[in-house]
Amino acid sequence: MQVTIMLLFPDDELEALADKNVQSFLYYGRGSPCGMLLNGRVLLPKYSPPLYIFPSPETPTEYHFWSLQFLSMTLLQPVAGVADLNHETLDSPQWVQKRIGMPNIRASPADTPHLPGIRALFDSCSACTVLPRKVVSAIWTSWFGHLEEDFQPKSALSPRLWHSDATRFAKHDIVFEFRDYRGTPFNLRCSAQVFLTSPWSAEGEGTRYAQFVCAKKTDSRFILGMNFFWAALIKMNVTHRDSRPVPGRAHPYVQLAPQRVIHDGQRVGTAWDLGLHKYLSPRQLAEVRDQPEIYADP
Repeated sequence: MQVTIMLLFPDDELEALADKNVQSFLYYGRGSPCGMLLNGRVLLPKYSPPLYIFPSPETPTEYHFWSLQFLSMTLLQPVAGVADLNHETLDSPQWVQKRIGMPNIRASPADTPHLPGIRALFDSCSACTVLPRKVVSAIWTSWFGHLEEDFQPKSALSPRLWHSDATRFAKHDIVFEFRDYRGTPFNLRCSAQVFLTSPWSAEGEGTRYAQFVCAKKTDSRFILGMNFFWAALIKMNVTHRDSRPVPGRAHPYVQLAPQRVIHDGQRVGTAWDLGLHKYLSPRQLAEVRDQPEIYADP
């Protein structure tokens, strides 16, 4: 079974301007269900190679969550005065890097020791991303520019973060650093705006909440929630009966892609340009367009 999930950031104005086939979706089937038509070709989101998820630490033959090891995230701030930003480079003349590393926390006492980072679960139904307090505090100070003494959460869910400009991160990128069960590293680069900015006003005009909360001190697994799904597409591949893999079949894995289209380093399309293929399935469209990659498996 293969499932692709895309959640669009809530924006009534952009939704009114977008084509009707641009929408949030849950797609069952092979291939890439959405893309952008440019100069006679369908440009597709660029998916990662298969990233194999972690089994349950308590029951290694079962898979209870879609999870990877999360090592860091780096905010890429554009250098002032650069007209044409290259979204495929990290060069210092174009980008200033602000990295936040994850602490090393074992997912359970039974888990493989010495894995760097934290175990992150992908959960589109979680209203917020849940991370260790140290990480949320670093977002508050290093990325949002607030004072550490103003960061005083009273509980795991209070308060949410906020920043003072609704379009503050519109030109920023963010890089998520993951490692899968087999040790394969992958860096996912997305637009930072929707991950760091919600549609909901916070402390006054122009301010916005950011969907992050602190985990409890006792938590050993963490969540990349709805705001992560606003930034990325996730393709889930599994051959399961309940929580167990089907004997002789492949280990379940995910593939990640940014909700945008980059061509020759330039951002030529956003999430609001990624429409579901009209009238044809990915298999049929691949044949009509002579683009086998639309329906190809990794």
